[in-house]
Amino acid sequence: MTCPPIILDPVESCDNNNGSGQGNGCGSGTVTLSIRQNGTLNYNVDVSYNSNDTGVQATGVNSYISGVTLGVSWTQNSVSQNVNGNTIEFEVNGTLNYNIVFEGIGTVYKRRTTLKGTYDPCGNNGGGSGGIEEFLQTAN
Repeated sequence: MTCPPIILDPVESCDNNNGSGQGNGCGSGTVTLSIRQNGTLNYNVDVSYNSNDTGVQATGVNSYISGVTLGVSWTQNSVSQNVNGNTIEFEVNGTLNYNIVFEGIGTVYKRRTTLKGTYDPCGNNGGGSGGIEEFLQTAN
C-alpha cells in the first residue's frame, strides 16, 4: 500500500508495510506506520516483530518525524508495547519541538504528542494490518 498524497488535512493514517517478512508463523520484520499532519509533517512509528509457531513477539518500537521538518524536531520520551494474540499494541509519547535556530538553543514551543496503534503481522492473509489509530497533541 502506498501512502496518499501529501495534501491531506489535518491528519491521515498510512501503513507502509510491504509484507510480513519470512519465516514460520506470520514472519518477522519491521513495518513503518505513518500519520500525516497538516499535509506536510509525518509522524512515523517503526514496529519490529518476530513470529513463529509459538506466536508473535514485539522486538521494538521507534518513532521519528519526516516530511517538511524545517523548524521542528522530535523527541521520543517513552514507549509501551503489548502483544494481545497476534496483535501488537503500542503507545508512543514524545514531544514536537518548534525551533528558531537549533534544538535546545532556540526552542520556542513544545507539544506533547501521543501516538497509539496496533499492528497484526498475521492480518490481511499474512500481509499485515494495522496503523496509528489515535493521535493526541497538547501544549506543553
